[in-house]
Amino acid sequence: MKEGFFTERGISYRVSELSEERPTLVFIHGLSGNSSAWRPYEDKLAGRYNILNIDLRGHGRSKRWPRYDDYTLPLFGEDIALLLSHLSITRYSIVAHCFGGLVALELLRKRGDAEKFIMLAPEFGLRRLTRTRLTKTALALAVKFFSLFQHGVAPGQRVDYEKFGYTPDWDPRRITADILDTGIATYLFCLDHGYRYEDEQEWAKVSVPTFIVHGKRDTYIPVEHAVELSHLLPHAKLQILESANHILILNNVSEISSAIEKFLQDQSV
Repeated sequence: MKEGFFTERGISYRVSELSEERPTLVFIHGLSGNSSAWRPYEDKLAGRYNILNIDLRGHGRSKRWPRYDDYTLPLFGEDIALLLSHLSITRYSIVAHCFGGLVALELLRKRGDAEKFIMLAPEFGLRRLTRTRLTKTALALAVKFFSLFQHGVAPGQRVDYEKFGYTPDWDPRRITADILDTGIATYLFCLDHGYRYEDEQEWAKVSVPTFIVHGKRDTYIPVEHAVELSHLLPHAKLQILESANHILILNNVSEISSAIEKFLQDQSV
C-alpha cells in the first residue's frame, strides 16, 4: 500500500498497486474515523482486489476545512468521485461504514457506475431517533458558536485503533481520541450535516446490488432500521450479526471480510 495525497481536494488516501485485471474496493470510514480503521481489511483483501482507502475531508490526514458549509454531504461524495477519476478507476465496489454510507450515497449520485455497494451499520433513519430529536437543538447552537471562529486547516493524524482492542459503541477512550484527532468543530459540523441529511428518498433510488451488514446489539442505529433499509432498496441483501455492535468494523473483521468477499463473488447479484 502506498500513501497518496490528492491536492486538488486535500484528500489523503492509501492505495494498492492498481491492476486492470482486478476490481477495486473503495473503503469509506465513518464520522470522526479515518482510513486506519480499514487496515485489517487491506491485509485480508489486497491480494485479490485493488484497494483505495480514503481519509474523508476533515478526517485523518486530509485537509481540515474551516467552515460549516465545507462539510456538506455532496462535497464528500464529489471528493471521492474526482479522486476516482484522478486515479483512472472505473471498475469498483464501495465498502462504507455508518456516516460513510451517506457519503457513498452521494458518490452514487455523482457516479452511478459502482458494481456493488456494501454497507456496515448504515446511518439510516438517524433523524427519527429520540436521541437525535433531543440533541439537535443543542447541536445547532454549538455549530453556530464554533462557526463564529476561524478554524485552522492543519490536518490531524490517524488514530491507531488496534490499541483499543474490542470497543463498545460508546467507548469514551475511542470517541475522545477520534474527536480530538478530527477536531471538535469538524466533528460537530459533520454531525449536524448528518442530522439534517434528507436521505430516505435517495436510498430508494439506489439500483446497485447492495449488501447490508448490521449488528443486532447496535445501540447507535437500531437493527430495525437496517431491516427497513433492506426493504426500501430494490436490490439489497441483509446479514445481521447476532453478537456485533455498531463498531463491527473494528470488532468483527474476520466475519465481515468473509461476508464481503462472498458477496463480491456471488454472480447471482
